[in-house]
Amino acid sequence: MTILYLLPLVDFFIGFLISYVMARFIVSTAKRRLHNYLADTGNNPLVQKQIREMIQKSALEEEIEWFLEKQVDDFVVLIKRQIPMAGSFLQGSLLERLKGMAREEIGKMLPPLKERVEQKVIASFRTVRWADFSLFQNSFDKEVIFTALLGGGLGFLLGALNILCIIGFSK
Repeated sequence: MTILYLLPLVDFFIGFLISYVMARFIVSTAKRRLHNYLADTGNNPLVQKQIREMIQKSALEEEIEWFLEKQVDDFVVLIKRQIPMAGSFLQGSLLERLKGMAREEIGKMLPPLKERVEQKVIASFRTVRWADFSLFQNSFDKEVIFTALLGGGLGFLLGALNILCIIGFSK
């Protein structure tokens, strides 16, 4: 009869082990599916189209033009400061013509640059590494242990209920 009182502990360990194995299986399956989904996202033509549309809607070209224009102006100031004689030539229409030529060349460079940015963004979706899941790993481990303890607790309660039923029916 004393061995009967070990039934809740045995049920606790059985419930704990079953819950732990099942939770580990579910978590590993979820991580694998998430990894595959993120890896396939970069290969999906619809996603690539959405990325291209987002980049086109952004003010990327205007930002690059403004930045490069500022860099050209800074370069001209630097040349004038370092070569004073060139400063006397870089004035008026010559300066404006050189800036116009620089703008024209920059305008020619922008579409390939924009395409390259699109390709890099799409390629970044393709390169998903397991290291990216380190953030999820801690929360997954905590949930697995919680689920296993919950299963063990339910097993213990069922074992105690079994003992109460056995004692109640034996009278």
